[in-house]
Amino acid sequence: MPVVSSLPVVFVDQYGAGDEDPRRGRLGETLSVRRLMAPLTTRDATQKHLVRVRHVSGEKLDEETLQGVGLAVVAGVRSPGAMVPLLRSFVDRGGQLVIAAGGDFDPAAWTTAAWLDGDGILPAPLGGTSGRLPDETGRLEPRRLSWNSMRDEPLFRVPDVPGEELADLYGGPLFFKTVVTDMAAAGNRAAGRDGAAAGADAVDDPASRPRVLAAFDDGTPFLVTRRIGKGSVAWLASGLTGSWNTLAKTNAMLLCDRLLRGMLAETLPAHTIPTADRFTLPIAAGDRRATLTLMRPDENGSPKGLVESLTVEAVGGDAYAAMLRDLSGRGIYMVTATKVNEVATRDDPAAVRAEEPGSAAAAGRRPAEELLWRRPLAVNGQARESEPAVFDAESFAARHAGIDGLRWTGPGDAIEFTGARVVGHDAWWWMLAACGLCLVGESFLLARPREDRQ
Repeated sequence: MPVVSSLPVVFVDQYGAGDEDPRRGRLGETLSVRRLMAPLTTRDATQKHLVRVRHVSGEKLDEETLQGVGLAVVAGVRSPGAMVPLLRSFVDRGGQLVIAAGGDFDPAAWTTAAWLDGDGILPAPLGGTSGRLPDETGRLEPRRLSWNSMRDEPLFRVPDVPGEELADLYGGPLFFKTVVTDMAAAGNRAAGRDGAAAGADAVDDPASRPRVLAAFDDGTPFLVTRRIGKGSVAWLASGLTGSWNTLAKTNAMLLCDRLLRGMLAETLPAHTIPTADRFTLPIAAGDRRATLTLMRPDENGSPKGLVESLTVEAVGGDAYAAMLRDLSGRGIYMVTATKVNEVATRDDPAAVRAEEPGSAAAAGRRPAEELLWRRPLAVNGQARESEPAVFDAESFAARHAGIDGLRWTGPGDAIEFTGARVVGHDAWWWMLAACGLCLVGESFLLARPREDRQ
């Protein structure tokens, strides 16, 4: 499994870290999930969390903020604005994106800027809002999540917890205000593009179609996902922290925890892979100029075999990868990244650095390799190689019919040697007689009197 010290996650809401102020009631819509992913504790101020929070407003989101990030959460933002092309590129190259309503979210602005007939970052176009907030005038008609719409999804299942308890868990929060998701329009768009793709001899990918993973008790979608490029987008039709619902005040926040951590796990590189002709290993942009080597396994499967150089290639945007080829042998492959530093041999390295290039002092410098990281890859055979296949009389006859000396013996049938050439079938009698003669000879030798010689 991959071992990391921390993973950065970007949280974008209406305030960001600079303008959020709990004393003034200015709480960003991502507050609940930020505390969920990286809880604040008073017992140990030095406690480190797996998730390293990057909290910004929509206006301050840029390419640098997304550098090295696998998961981004956007909630409570009124309009996506200039974030759409930035986040679309982020998802295309493998990033995971969660979009939620809440706050001042404007469905019309988001549909105009972020749907783009399926080429944006929304899994489906949005309609208006439904329901009203508790501080608004009028009758409240809150919705609840429908367990029947969720029960078949592994995301919502918890080991050893009965379905009745999960139904009570997820049915606890009240949703006062939601956003209508137009799944019909998304389906028509997918059907139209699939028809055009079929005319071009392309293959339809069902994973690229939006899927409703959870719905409210009136049947309207709550959680919709869609595959985009190498990444995916999840849309939640209500808020995460504010007054749109009571989700953050209930244990049903388990839903968000499983969703976010599951999507974050999707961004981790595979460390156990099947044998293949080639494998693409993602490389951080900061390591694109490093020297990469691959050590292949020896006959025992340990990484002590041949060493070869790897080339880092650009795979789109600021994404880079190294191509590993001919991973046909099982065992542990070790990828090593190093960089070359010049180390001074004199007592004063600063003085050496001050010398002019080509001088005697500069000649005293020697290159030294600095290890950046090592990454093992466990290459195993295809699963089907370890699955026994059924071999019956019909398949035997079809494969080995007409081969002399091969016969099929089924379960319960006696093994016969009729017609077969059997060698040494009665050899046991002669072997037994030979053993008897050896015993007689041994007894004769032991019975002979010994002659003492001076």
